[in-house]
Amino acid sequence: MARCNYPKMFEDQKRLIQSLEEEIKHKNKMIMEMEQKLEQKDNLLEAALKQMQENSMQLKGKLRDLEIEIEELKAENQTLMVKERICNDELQAARKEAIKELQTMLTHHRTLFGIRKMGEINRKPFEETCLKKSCEKDWREESAKLCSLWEENVKNPHWHPFKRIKINGSLQEAIDEEDAKLKQLRNEGSEKVYEAVVNALLELNEYNPSGRFPVLELWNNKEKRKASLKEIVEYIIKQLKVIKTKSKRAFPV
Repeated sequence: MARCNYPKMFEDQKRLIQSLEEEIKHKNKMIMEMEQKLEQKDNLLEAALKQMQENSMQLKGKLRDLEIEIEELKAENQTLMVKERICNDELQAARKEAIKELQTMLTHHRTLFGIRKMGEINRKPFEETCLKKSCEKDWREESAKLCSLWEENVKNPHWHPFKRIKINGSLQEAIDEEDAKLKQLRNEGSEKVYEAVVNALLELNEYNPSGRFPVLELWNNKEKRKASLKEIVEYIIKQLKVIKTKSKRAFPV
């Protein structure tokens, strides 16, 4: 019967136990390292969340400040709009008074300033055209009828011979030359008649697009443009001084 080799068996078991212990130590070390990394990640995540909360609070504060600023700007803008409306109303009232005063002072048409009806059709081209086409005595009547017809067309709110075009980056209204009525007028009448109607349309579209009837405007006859209120006031004061001087000469004290 063979004998068991106990010393060798114990030695093998001892090496196995040592190997297991070393492996356990290695595993424990790995676990500790992983725990440290997880702790670091937790700390980083906690710091990031804290920073996000702080940023969120700051952002909310900035948003509140921005909302307050927007409300203040809205209130300021509303105030400015009211002031602008009041100033515009006062300016329009002043222009009406200037027109009224100027009407009493104008004795002839050859003055530097005058009053013009914006949107009114110039009848002269119609008279010249009808006179050329007809040698009969009723050319004036034909001219008046034709001009009255186009005055009614121009006043008609349902007729809008305009198109929107882009000028300097913004959409603006311009005469639609392809409009059927305008094309017919251009073909049947003269170029001056066509221009008279187009000018009236453009003026109405600028000065009274909703009402579509001529409006009175202060006018600089020399420069063929709208006169400023300052110009008219200075002109009226000058004319009043002239009248006052003439009165003193006529009735000396």
